[in-house]
Amino acid sequence: MNYFKKIGLGLCFFLLLVSFSFIANPVKALTITQTTVRIGQLININGTVYLVESNGLYGFPSLAIFNSWGYSFSNISGGNSAEIGMPMASVVPMRDSACNSILDQINNSCSSLGQIRPGALINKNGTIYLVDQSGLYGFPSASIFFSWNLSFSDIVTANNAENNLPFVDLMQIKHVGCNTPLDQINNKCSFFNNSNPVISQLSPASGTVGTIITIKGSGFTSTGNTIKFGIGSFIGQASADGQTLQFTVPSTLAPYCAPNMACPQFVMQVTPANYNVSVTNNNGTSNTEVFTVTGLCGTGGMMCATPLQ
Repeated sequence: MNYFKKIGLGLCFFLLLVSFSFIANPVKALTITQTTVRIGQLININGTVYLVESNGLYGFPSLAIFNSWGYSFSNISGGNSAEIGMPMASVVPMRDSACNSILDQINNSCSSLGQIRPGALINKNGTIYLVDQSGLYGFPSASIFFSWNLSFSDIVTANNAENNLPFVDLMQIKHVGCNTPLDQINNKCSFFNNSNPVISQLSPASGTVGTIITIKGSGFTSTGNTIKFGIGSFIGQASADGQTLQFTVPSTLAPYCAPNMACPQFVMQVTPANYNVSVTNNNGTSNTEVFTVTGLCGTGGMMCATPLQ
């Protein structure tokens, strides 16, 4: 699966975030002439704060991570000549409650596996996951990641307990009524607490005219579901399990008309574009998902699917 890779993330945060995190509390950089590397010391090099370790320097991606270790700006000193010459090794992770010291955490020497942090965004071997008690949820795209108003600065290094969690599933785009990703994963959003239909996925999410689409979700009735596709609709659709519906991308669309209402008489050809998909039944109306028509099928494209009324 094509998970959302966090390539070069630590360095980006380090360059972009450290500067403003510490500008408000400037520390004068006094270069010390001694040549002994002071393991565990916080140093200031050219206005940037680092932790000294034997293999190099560790930056702080955010002020929150700096504070999680109980540090204060008074702990920072100027770097000496040996420390200034050390390479950048990595970034300091958010504190794991199982670790007594930052060096123990960096060197995986903590006394226990650590605690699972539900709702945390973690970096596990360069891939971003959301942590739940049941396991890890990946992000298939940047758009889904950002639909939750998440930020790269929220990402922390996985602890040992989280590294041992299984992969469960992929995150879906944020639905109306969900405040947090965990609410959506665990069916605790406001629309899950009533009988409204919910679309969780269109499979596939794109295709040509004539593509058979499976709508996955919940709250579908055994009969009488109306699938809205663009301006048109499929009326009276059945769902055998209450969790899936199917329809075929049509070649033409006519406006949706509610019962006993006059309708404009025109037909529109389906062309490559994005089309909103939703479901309405006696329980209510679902959220809207988007299907992308990528092209026409067959010669001329007009006869490869039943026109949608």
